[in-house]
Amino acid sequence: MQYPTKPDSPRPIADPPLRLLVAEDNPVNQMLAVALLTRMGHRVDVADNGKEAVDAVRSLSYDLVLMDVQMPEMDGFEATARIRGLAPPKSLIPIIALTATTLAGEDGRCRARGMDDYLAKPIDVAQLAEALRRWGRGPAGRDTVPTACPVRPARERTPGRGLLYRPTIDDLVLEVGAKRAATLIQIYCAELQTTVRQMTNMAAQGDHRGVAERAHSLKGTSGSFGAAGLQDLAEEIEFAAREDNGQRVRTRIAEITQQAEDVLAALEAVRRELVAEDDSPRATIG
Repeated sequence: MQYPTKPDSPRPIADPPLRLLVAEDNPVNQMLAVALLTRMGHRVDVADNGKEAVDAVRSLSYDLVLMDVQMPEMDGFEATARIRGLAPPKSLIPIIALTATTLAGEDGRCRARGMDDYLAKPIDVAQLAEALRRWGRGPAGRDTVPTACPVRPARERTPGRGLLYRPTIDDLVLEVGAKRAATLIQIYCAELQTTVRQMTNMAAQGDHRGVAERAHSLKGTSGSFGAAGLQDLAEEIEFAAREDNGQRVRTRIAEITQQAEDVLAALEAVRRELVAEDDSPRATIG
């Protein structure tokens, strides 16, 4: 599917404008990626899982694929393998991994599985623009990548960022505009409530795999909205669930449930502020 988005204010058209495929199962991450990329002047389609991504590459012509690693039905690694198994030139399309995993060696693991580059979530706009510039030339970009491509280091716990790290929100508004940022915040808040409720129910049923999947998704989206504490807790829940540590999972879910209420209230205040800013009358000259 394709989001018919329009920038809130003029932005320089990308040189060259690219036709991109974003393979991502999370609706918030989908909308955020599309908002950023269309503001750069690119044309964007979205695939909800790896199978859709393979079908899209097989059927249409894209300059580049941004591929989430963890997706339902078919993950990013399997989708990449199938794309590489297509006949040229389809098999040669540049594929950039998108992942909330910040473990050491993740970039190497992605390249070993057939991907060309690696971007950590939340997406850094400057790194995204540089990756598109490099790989927008197609397979020729492989000749320009350094042997050791710089990777964003694992996040450090920074209590000083507080409940919401406002500079992240400010950057989001700068990149997509106040109106779209307010919409994205509203969608994220709805997803946050749903995800916390799902993790609580899954933990009660001993479904640690389901908890890990939900926590991983929440980790990726929370960082994009400055919810650093939730991002850290989601990561801890994910690791505990993958280790089948039921007690730690339940303890951390209780913590994230309480903190989510505060984050929801804080983000709602920000959303109202952005809506008011967008609705305020603009000064005119003459």
